[in-house]
Amino acid sequence: AAGHNQIQSISLDSEGGVWVVARSRFARLAPSEDSLETIHVKLPGVLESSANELFHIRVDPVKENRIWIASQAGLLTYNTSTGEFQNAHEWLNPSTLQSVREIAVSPFSKRIYVGFLGAPDLSNDQTHYNYAVFDSEQDAFIDAFSIDRSWANSSICAWKDSTMLLSSSNGLAFYDEASEELV
Repeated sequence: AAGHNQIQSISLDSEGGVWVVARSRFARLAPSEDSLETIHVKLPGVLESSANELFHIRVDPVKENRIWIASQAGLLTYNTSTGEFQNAHEWLNPSTLQSVREIAVSPFSKRIYVGFLGAPDLSNDQTHYNYAVFDSEQDAFIDAFSIDRSWANSSICAWKDSTMLLSSSNGLAFYDEASEELV
């Protein structure tokens, strides 16, 4: 797409629209119009430069009007009906949701998996998690956990039998959705 270089992530919505994240902005390609609608991230109290360093995008599997965006500023949501942005920090401890790198949707449970750079902050003994799990039907985070203490980029994908694969600096980890435990 012209003017949208450095594509980081794409996601398809139920209407056939394609959501695209480029390094500093995101857009929706409407299938009927074959045109891009560019949307700039605007959040009160967040520097535009950090909010606009975007990494990943996913359409919410339960609430189609909610778009999840991974950014340097944290986990953001965009409401397609109202055009409003929200910082997901209100759902989980704000210190754990910085520098979100990956968002994945489970095909089994429709839960949203969020991966970010994180490690324990030894200066104040707060835990910074590597992963968080959001349930759209409950509209709440239901789990957060760390695999290791590294700052390694996270990567997430569905595997089989309701198991999600999660990356770490120590290799792969398996998260069983039924038991909500690392296995």
